[in-house]
Amino acid sequence: MTDARAALALWRADYNTARPHSQLGWSTPAEFAETFKPRRAPARHSMDGFAPKPAAYPAQQGNINAGNELSAG
Repeated sequence: MTDARAALALWRADYNTARPHSQLGWSTPAEFAETFKPRRAPARHSMDGFAPKPAAYPAQQGNINAGNELSAG
């Protein structure tokens, strides 16, 4: 297992740093990766977290209209 890991590590290093690839504009994967700029952090949809705002909020508990009812008659 140790020999296989060592052989794979050598192959990976050669593949990523020494061999140019046609789909990457004939640059190595390491060179190609250096051309990317880090992305900005995603915009927050809500001050409470990253989840989008709910379509509807849950009903409030208790009598919130106390004293606001019309009196009949």
